[in-house]
Amino acid sequence: MARILRFDKKISMQKVVFKMFFLFFLFSCAVSIAQQNSPWKKFLDETVNGVYLAPGCHEHSLTNGQGYSVYLKNNNSYPVNVTGSLIAKTTCGNEINSNFNVNLQPGEIAPGSDFFSGSKTGQTSVATALNCSGNRYAPNPAYLNRISNVRVWNVNVSPSGSGNPTPIPTPINTVAPKITQIPTSVAPAFDSVSYFRNIYTTAADSLNSQIYFLSARNSILNDSLNFYRNNFVKPVGIKNIAKVKQVVVAPKKVVEEKISKNYDGVKPIDILLNAGLGWDNLPIMINNDSTITSLPFRGASYSSTTSHPVLQLGLVAKLFNKAPVNLELNPFVSYGLNLLGGESGSHLTYGIGANILAAVTKSLPLKLVGIGNYTARNGDWNKTSESAEYNYNFIKYGGGVRYGLNENTWIQPTVTFDKLNADGAKAATVFGIESLIKNKFNVNLSYSSNYINQGVIKQFVTNLDNKGYFALRLLYNFGLIK
Repeated sequence: MARILRFDKKISMQKVVFKMFFLFFLFSCAVSIAQQNSPWKKFLDETVNGVYLAPGCHEHSLTNGQGYSVYLKNNNSYPVNVTGSLIAKTTCGNEINSNFNVNLQPGEIAPGSDFFSGSKTGQTSVATALNCSGNRYAPNPAYLNRISNVRVWNVNVSPSGSGNPTPIPTPINTVAPKITQIPTSVAPAFDSVSYFRNIYTTAADSLNSQIYFLSARNSILNDSLNFYRNNFVKPVGIKNIAKVKQVVVAPKKVVEEKISKNYDGVKPIDILLNAGLGWDNLPIMINNDSTITSLPFRGASYSSTTSHPVLQLGLVAKLFNKAPVNLELNPFVSYGLNLLGGESGSHLTYGIGANILAAVTKSLPLKLVGIGNYTARNGDWNKTSESAEYNYNFIKYGGGVRYGLNENTWIQPTVTFDKLNADGAKAATVFGIESLIKNKFNVNLSYSSNYINQGVIKQFVTNLDNKGYFALRLLYNFGLIK
């Protein structure tokens, strides 16, 4: 029985050792794969005495840090020994040095990719949080860059092994020029000319618009006359003919005057200049440069908002107003300043919007509204040790319903989606309501509980809570076409 128990314990220990080995193998594979999930960035390459050298690094830090190395290739017809220093300059301003010593056969390549196992020749090294806290990426703060440049220094190439190769002159040590990191490319600008040209081609021409207007006017007139005939004209005999004529003529005149009054004020094209005041509450990323925590992190970055008054100026072009489908264009620009509570900063917003309106029926005062908009924002904000900078653009799309008392007074609730021009960005849902009063006063209110949050991130991110967006505009319209 004792032997059986010892045998069972031996089997159990083997299972435990096997499981630990299997978990270690999976962890090693996962780390190795993770180390390959960063694009490679190449810096200034050079050739020294027949040996090609190409320094580079990962674009952002991974599980074990941010790796950097030098790629080597011997283009000589004899073996050589290559020595030198591989220097990585961090975004914090300091330098990390790794001395390499590599033997290469003719045509041999040493790629320098053994980050996980550790470099035995000194070709590769890793920048960790102990070397530099790094800079966070925007809009994805999960990525962190610790290295700004990689170069080789004091390179010496000497022949090794047998043979009588041609003597190699002593190399002249040079320092590679400082390489500035190229920023991420910006998405192409919105092509407003092509966009609105396509919208124009879908609208009816002026002749069809006039035909539709006359047909609608004739139908309304006939319906009104039939109503009054059925309710007031009755065959009561010859004595009441004069009374019947009077009853019939009077309603017809009233209907014609009403129709004329409703349509005389509608212009096929109407262009307005609008100007006014407003208020914005806009989410931004704030950097607190004075907060000092334990190494390797210094300072903090977090999400917040700026609340400020704005001045807005724009145009409103109403086209094809007498057609069943008409178009409104609205280029605009606004400028805001922080004036209260020790805050300072300026905020510029500009863009162009388009509304496509389609009548539901001839009789109901309702129109379906399709909304398209391109908007760009940039600005800065400061308060004591806190600061913020942002520069981005987005596309707005959505729709709503317009209820009109007449062509000059209406109210319009909308639901739109603001989509940032960046890969993987989610659209923010914005609820709005807009009203026009006597074609003179325009009131616009927009709100979102979880809106776009952008800005330059300089410190370690401590808070990325969702922030709300609020915008109010009170505008006055000046007619440009009489």
